[in-house]
Amino acid sequence: MPLVTLLDGHFFSGPNIHADRSSVLLRTELGEHADSAFAPPSVDRDALDAMGRDPRLAGLARLVGSELSGRKIPARAADLMLALAARLQERFVLTAQPGRIASRSGSIVLSVVPADSEAVGARAWRFACSAVLSLTDPQQYSREADELAKLAEDFGRVAKTSSPDILTLALARSARKLGLPVYPAPLGEMRIGQGARGRYVRQTLIEPVGHFAVTHAGNKWATLRLMNQAGLPTLPSLLAASEEQAVQIAAKLAGPVAVKPASSDKGVGVSVDLQGEDAVRVAYRTAARNGPLVLIEKFAKAHDHRLLVVDGKLIAAARRIPAQVTGDGKRTVAQLVDELNSDPRRGTGYSDVLERIVPDRRMEALLARQSLALDGIPAEGRTVRLSNAGNISQGGTAVPVEMHPDNVAAAERAARVLRLDVAGVDFLSPDSSRSWREGEGWILEVNAPPGLRPHWVADPEQDVVSPIVRSSFPDSEAGRIPVVGVTGSLGKTTTCQVLAHIGRKAGKTVGLTTTQGTWSGTFRIRNEDSSGGAAALQLLADPTVEMGVFELARGSLLKWGMALEELDVAIVLNVHDNHIGLDGIETQTQLAAIKSLPARHARKAVVLNAGDPLVLAMQKPASAPVTLFSFSADNDAVARHRENGGLVATRVDTAEGPAIRLQQATRILFEMPLSQVPASRCGRSRSVTENVLAAVCAAYHLGFSQARIRDGLSDFTSDIDQNPARHNWIEGLPFELVMNEVDGPKALEDIADTFAAEPVDGTDRIVLVAAGNRPDEWIREIGRAAGRRFDVYHCAEAPAYLRGRQPGAVPTLLAAGLRDAGVPEDAIQIHPIDEDYLTIVLETARAGDRVLLTTDTLEELRRKIDAFLGRQQESA
Repeated sequence: MPLVTLLDGHFFSGPNIHADRSSVLLRTELGEHADSAFAPPSVDRDALDAMGRDPRLAGLARLVGSELSGRKIPARAADLMLALAARLQERFVLTAQPGRIASRSGSIVLSVVPADSEAVGARAWRFACSAVLSLTDPQQYSREADELAKLAEDFGRVAKTSSPDILTLALARSARKLGLPVYPAPLGEMRIGQGARGRYVRQTLIEPVGHFAVTHAGNKWATLRLMNQAGLPTLPSLLAASEEQAVQIAAKLAGPVAVKPASSDKGVGVSVDLQGEDAVRVAYRTAARNGPLVLIEKFAKAHDHRLLVVDGKLIAAARRIPAQVTGDGKRTVAQLVDELNSDPRRGTGYSDVLERIVPDRRMEALLARQSLALDGIPAEGRTVRLSNAGNISQGGTAVPVEMHPDNVAAAERAARVLRLDVAGVDFLSPDSSRSWREGEGWILEVNAPPGLRPHWVADPEQDVVSPIVRSSFPDSEAGRIPVVGVTGSLGKTTTCQVLAHIGRKAGKTVGLTTTQGTWSGTFRIRNEDSSGGAAALQLLADPTVEMGVFELARGSLLKWGMALEELDVAIVLNVHDNHIGLDGIETQTQLAAIKSLPARHARKAVVLNAGDPLVLAMQKPASAPVTLFSFSADNDAVARHRENGGLVATRVDTAEGPAIRLQQATRILFEMPLSQVPASRCGRSRSVTENVLAAVCAAYHLGFSQARIRDGLSDFTSDIDQNPARHNWIEGLPFELVMNEVDGPKALEDIADTFAAEPVDGTDRIVLVAAGNRPDEWIREIGRAAGRRFDVYHCAEAPAYLRGRQPGAVPTLLAAGLRDAGVPEDAIQIHPIDEDYLTIVLETARAGDRVLLTTDTLEELRRKIDAFLGRQQESA
């Protein structure tokens, strides 16, 4: 029976209610070991030593030992498990950090494990738990060793396939340290930057990379020809297309030769220091397995150097040393190789700084030339070569070197000739301190992308990564576009639409996500609810997007996380009770905690509604300077904030009528009459005015000028096309028709107040619809909020709004709320689900009447209106 059983897990992307970064929430059955997990770690030294002797688990033993000997020893075994889960992921993620135990119920533990994916995080946790619990005594470890080895293999396999290669990850980590946003991308790539300022990264290549530059660098023959044309030193070489031709070229070059595939890297298929026809034939066949053309090159005995050139300047130089061992007169070559491979830096598949040395026929042949074999015992102090290639990928190592200025100039010119921003120049020289112009120094090839392992091995303290990143991103803002996240209970979509309109009018391609869909500029990508971070991340990968405006709804934040690690500006509009009773949320305080996520992860500004106490309280956890907005200029919090030098936006009364004003202390930064903001209905719509105030604050923080903001507000109309189902006054009918989705009593009160400020001569009618997945009392409260505000009430429902309710239940509850508010029975009409209530309402309304539809059934309404107008025309 396994020590640990994972019962279930759930992945959260980005900041979430459990952690400030992507994490997996895991429910784990620890069985009889649960109590020991919450006691101090009980790691038996003999068991740990046994783990260290097992090559399958030696790396894990080192991690356990380092955690138990560090400055801060874990207080509980569970803390050691969390630390190990983080340490196991270090090689595969941008940043690794320990998680926490969220709760315990008997033998079941709920843990939060920071991770970039559920697959890797869950395996790291299970592996860590099993390891700690297996080390209580040698017998326990002996029983569990094979199972641990299987877990280690499974974790390593999944982690490697889920993460980028070592070079890509190094550039991504460097970018993160430089303050740049970093995102995963397909095909093992990463993306540094956002939208139009983002670039894909693979290994040491950052787009844009010239196709011809990489193609030429990838072909050794093409590279050598270009080097010769540029006056740079190369060794004599020719291409062979057949074995016989290779033998002829080798004879012509006279002397030892090197045989290489014309297009390969990492030393694959390369044979050097070859003499004699048979050796050339064997080497040709080896090289030809990697491509049809093979390069035959004069061989020179000299040191192999890797020179890293970034933006035309040499930044690092290393001498590569072929794999070798030194005899001690006691151990065999194979045993000495095992000792080299015990270096924790050595791994396989280019995933570690050094590569494990794997004996093969070429090594055996090289040993035979030294009168040795793998089972031979070299004399004490004797150096035994294991490879002729100095490549790290062939098991080699490296040391730092100084280069003569002429050699530096040659490497820099080689990179420029190939038009490479980042290049690894392979330079052969017996003495790097002497100029190639003295006759001994040659460029062998130019690599794009170049590996960095020679430089990491040669001088671990030298930073060779950040110069590559800075060559494309000179500062942290170079990879960023303006990004705004909007959350709250009501008004999110309208606020997003207003701000996006300001951006579009200013000439930007705006990436927009709302409950209405996803847009890149004017191109609609999808026509479905996109009010979450996942859709926003997709737009941040869009190279056409120059500004991001993203609706972040409660459901997405709660269930999946914010996805976006940070925002430039976060807007929190309000916290109402319209989602209490859903997904385990029982209070508005819990809702506020969820909606505070954006406010806790903004870089430049947090825009808060001072008229909502729960939102106002978010000033304390806000991660950036706070700007307050309020419909009322008399708000005490606004007054205090303004007096303290804070930025505030309010609705004010002026000689020209109501206006919106943005100011800091006594300085007015922006003012505009609401009569010039058509969406606000001259300020009579409180909710839209608040949405406009929030959008103005965000636009100001993003650097839009007064003229740009004014231009955007002046022609934004919340019509059925621009902002469907949000304060839409629909024209062309004999009566006034307003479509406004109402999500709760607060929203209904707001639109009713707007109607009260704009009385009509005829009858005010309302069509009440509510979502069936809300509590009975909440639905009934909608009816109470509407009570005595209208003349005729139509209580209706649609199939899409049932959400688990029986047909007829919701209209009955709405009618009950109306009766609670004193609405007479003859003013209430209940429409069954199979009744065409839209047509009935359109047919019964008269000229001078006003009808409010509280649904978002836009397409159905359009069809009903067209049919209604058709009948009107026929009857006329």
